[in-house]
Amino acid sequence: MLPSFRVTPWEVRGDKIDYERLLCDFGIERIDSNLKVLIRKILGDNHLIDRDVFFAHKNLGSFLLGIREGDPSYIFTGRGASGPIHIGNLVPLMLAKFIQEKLNSPLYFQISDDEKYSLRPDLSFREVRRWARENIVDVLAFFDGNVKIIWDSESSWLYPASLIIAKKLRIAELKSFIKLDDTSNPAILYYALLQSLPALMFQLFGGKYRCIVPMAVDQHPLMMPSLIAARRLGLEEPALIHSVFLPGINGEPKMGTSDPSSAIFLTDAADSVSEKIDRSSCSELPPSLHYLRAFDTQGYEDALASYIENKAYGCEEAKRRAKEILINLIERF
Repeated sequence: MLPSFRVTPWEVRGDKIDYERLLCDFGIERIDSNLKVLIRKILGDNHLIDRDVFFAHKNLGSFLLGIREGDPSYIFTGRGASGPIHIGNLVPLMLAKFIQEKLNSPLYFQISDDEKYSLRPDLSFREVRRWARENIVDVLAFFDGNVKIIWDSESSWLYPASLIIAKKLRIAELKSFIKLDDTSNPAILYYALLQSLPALMFQLFGGKYRCIVPMAVDQHPLMMPSLIAARRLGLEEPALIHSVFLPGINGEPKMGTSDPSSAIFLTDAADSVSEKIDRSSCSELPPSLHYLRAFDTQGYEDALASYIENKAYGCEEAKRRAKEILINLIERF
């Protein structure tokens, strides 16, 4: 029997995520060996690509060929503001920073306080705006200030720009992309336009910049409006590059802010990080190995080999190494 799972922009659950099925469901492609060669030629080596942390894409080949021909580019990514940033949120940021350094391209980061307010009845608008401000401070620190912030509820240009792409889409398409029904509030449908809008913002106003969007794969449906609108407006489609999920400490398929006991936050003290990793599971592939895959540029392969050879010993070694890597990362941050 195939594992049961559900992946939407707002919910990831199940015993195991079938990433091959997501390729088919979302209409995206695996980053194969030929594309990896092209990535190395244009951008250089990156462990997140080499280890298939970023495993899928849309339009990445054409983006890279355009860059080779001298096309100007920019990078766009973001997050919803509903709590402190955790290490899973850092994965798209890490690749965005790498691409920015290689291409010297402008980087835009969207803080979508409107998304979480629309989705979660337990969050007030005051709360999401407070988290937006705190997240902005963290993002500026991560990118050493080399980032331009798009704060949804503070960006007056988003509404008129959204009308341009909204006019090219149908309500049935939006409902289909993001798996909503007639019981959903219309704010969520409107937000679906806003998340993808920055991927076209230069072209909508006459610019020629090509856009690349690093993101977790569950966010792909929210980029569909920009892909469809680009085709209907005769614009270049943005390039999307998708990562796998970092699992939660308690074994959830995706780390999130809804369960603080299962996420490692950038605000966690060293003893909290140690306690969380110590109680993580050693069954199947331990969460600590997933964290090393994303954050340990030197020792992941050795840790994986050790686990394959002796699961009990390898898991404890992976936990020890993960604590060292993540505590150092958070302290540097």
